[in-house]
Amino acid sequence: MSRKTWYQGLIYLVVFLYISTVWIAGSENGSGSLEPLSLLFDIPKYGFICWFLWKIQERKLNVEGLVGLAILSFSQFIHSLLLFYLSPNKSIILASLFGICFLSTSILLRKVELKQLLVSWKTRRSWQTGTCFLGLALATFELSTNSLYFAVPSYVIIQYFLAFAFNVAVVLLFLLLMTKEDLRSLKLYSTILLLLCSVKTIGYLVQPYDLSSTVIFYLLLSIYQVCRVNGVFDQYAIEGLAENGSEEVSETSKIKRLKSDDTGDEVITESPEQSECQADSDNDPKGLSLNSPWLWTSLAIAVLSLSFLFLALMSAGSYAILYLAFTFLFHGLYLIATILLWLGMKRGRTGFLSAAMVFFGLSVFVSRSPVSILLVILIWIGSRESEEESTS
Repeated sequence: MSRKTWYQGLIYLVVFLYISTVWIAGSENGSGSLEPLSLLFDIPKYGFICWFLWKIQERKLNVEGLVGLAILSFSQFIHSLLLFYLSPNKSIILASLFGICFLSTSILLRKVELKQLLVSWKTRRSWQTGTCFLGLALATFELSTNSLYFAVPSYVIIQYFLAFAFNVAVVLLFLLLMTKEDLRSLKLYSTILLLLCSVKTIGYLVQPYDLSSTVIFYLLLSIYQVCRVNGVFDQYAIEGLAENGSEEVSETSKIKRLKSDDTGDEVITESPEQSECQADSDNDPKGLSLNSPWLWTSLAIAVLSLSFLFLALMSAGSYAILYLAFTFLFHGLYLIATILLWLGMKRGRTGFLSAAMVFFGLSVFVSRSPVSILLVILIWIGSRESEEESTS
């Protein structure tokens, strides 16, 4: 099979996996259950995975992202097996499908993309445009699913804020790992992420049924990133490329090569889209660079939160009108702030970003939502980072 056929087949498998998840949830919980409807919240996640595969196929993202997808499939496979072992009514079909997805991704890496993977392993920072980007996207998705609750019951307030604090810490660590360039900082933050995920996983040993596949994914991905940034795969990559000959090495290096400075810290080359956006930003003295992960993450959290709110209101029935009657001011401010944030990023104007921070800040006083505070911090950091890039 050709390389394009492999990727198309994997994308179709992801789509079939989501459909099977909805069908199995409906058969296990009955037709009157809201479980299949709640799986609509997973549409952005599965859609992003399909987009992620397509970008890797088009060479717009690092091929090492397939390693992250393999880790994600393996995490979901382990989680499905655990649910099947702890709950007799759970189907083994879902675990089998995740296992097939993991094997397919592994075969694609081994048979088709091995040379590109070895080239990527020769550098210490190429995983930032692959596995780290995937981890940040899924962490943003997990944070957004619990972001727009107007009130939290008192008996779960502690659990809610602990889960929220963990998700915020993971998102911030992934953002730092994507934006930092020096090797020492990458080693520090990757180690902190590994320790945080390890503590979270150990805490679930008391109640293994509550262990989610996302926590398993964070743990395995953090282990991989610690190994990458410490050069565990360097020798294997050098030996593997040497077996293919120097001519093949130079040919594959044309697609994704990272240049090193005198200190040994690598810098990621920009994609054509990034170069065009940077050129437009340089021509406009008042413009901002649209490539800041901090700004994109804040916009993703805001848009996903509004989308999940709409899906939740669809299943609320007549309670949706009553809910909006008490929370219209908060959601109105939140919606206006999201639009201003998008306009600021599209037009490259700090004024829109400042106004978005003001409206997000006002929504805090209405709802006391910690997500709005997080968005203000992310926008502030992203705007400062963009201003520094535009002046440099």
